[in-house]
Amino acid sequence: MTSDLDPTPDAQVTRGRIIVVASPKGGVGKSTVATNLAILLAKQDPLQTVLVDLDMQFGDVASQLDLRPDHTISDAVSVGLSDTTLFKTFLAPHASGLLVLAGVESPVAGGRISDEQAADVLKLLASEFPVVIVDTGSGLVDHTLAALELATDVVLVTNMGVSSIKSVRRELDLLAALDLTFTRHVVLNFCDRISGLTVEVAEGVVGSPIDVVLPRVEDGPLAANIGIPIVLRKKPGVMGKGLSDLATRLGLESPVEEDAGRWASKRWKRQGELPPAEQTADPEQLPEPEPEPEQAQVPEQAHEPEQSPEPELAPEPEQSPSPMSWRERKSMRGRGEERQAQEERTEEELAPYGLAEGGTGQVAKAEEESAEEESAEEESAEEESAEEESAEEEQAEEEQAEEEQAEEEQAEEEQAEEEQAEEEQAEEE
Repeated sequence: MTSDLDPTPDAQVTRGRIIVVASPKGGVGKSTVATNLAILLAKQDPLQTVLVDLDMQFGDVASQLDLRPDHTISDAVSVGLSDTTLFKTFLAPHASGLLVLAGVESPVAGGRISDEQAADVLKLLASEFPVVIVDTGSGLVDHTLAALELATDVVLVTNMGVSSIKSVRRELDLLAALDLTFTRHVVLNFCDRISGLTVEVAEGVVGSPIDVVLPRVEDGPLAANIGIPIVLRKKPGVMGKGLSDLATRLGLESPVEEDAGRWASKRWKRQGELPPAEQTADPEQLPEPEPEPEQAQVPEQAHEPEQSPEPELAPEPEQSPSPMSWRERKSMRGRGEERQAQEERTEEELAPYGLAEGGTGQVAKAEEESAEEESAEEESAEEESAEEESAEEEQAEEEQAEEEQAEEEQAEEEQAEEEQAEEEQAEEE
């Protein structure tokens, strides 16, 4: 595939990896996956990863990164690709170290870019940068097919919808028929238990294993609206961990480790032990109960007077081991084989949905929050209905008052006309 914009024969040799993020359906979170994945890789090696918005109709990569680029891919194509230094000036830098080639401003501008020109852009970028991530439009348009022909890796994104999963199966069959050589990665996004489907069902429809599962998170739309990707947050959560797994699967290490301390702390507590940070603080507290057993020897002196009140004080030093017995009970609960096995089974069952971190408690909490939201919505609907009824009543009263006033005015006018007619008749007589 060649065009008049090929600068040199060497530019056709792609040295960097071209990772194409595609989906046959829209609204599955494809751009979100592309932007977050690009951010992860850029944080590891700044200014060496380029994100290309190849959606020639409604690209929104720049808005998801809160960028206002001065140039777009249409500007780069119009100037030409012969000058590499000039071409790099069309890349918009992001605070994370990511370079972005923004999408067209309108579908009209996108229609002026051919699939050959789009392929030339990717070739040039791959010759200058080690990693090029391409966010394509939905479906298999010419520009997407041009990118797939150059791709070293393809990330296919789908959600829990039946039509979306079936479309991924059809796209995989078509790509296999085209005999394109790349490594594919299937991502199941917006995974939850409300859709009524499971990961196993999705794998059966797709006809291949689901490589990465991304759970549905409440702050996902907010992150896209404010232009701050989830992986840039202090606590990316299970969504960030899933995206990190995708980067690892692509053979690129991921720097998302902000949750490591929190996850490790929960793991230590499940095992009935303490994290290293807490273990260093416990020895300072352990000497406090040690003197208490020494005070337990006071009853030995109490035997000399052999007084009844003094032996009654013996239970007081016996209370000193109470914190230890409480810790033992806590340790037994944490170390119990049955409890640990049950937790592991629960985590395995919930892992495909990204809920293993919080366990069934998180599901129950989510159900409670959902019930509260529904109750609040019902109350709000009732209030709105009452306000509407009140407004309708007021409006009816106002209309009735206006009608009565109009009738009075009409009666006054008729009376005035009658009086005037009587006066005129009297004058004639």
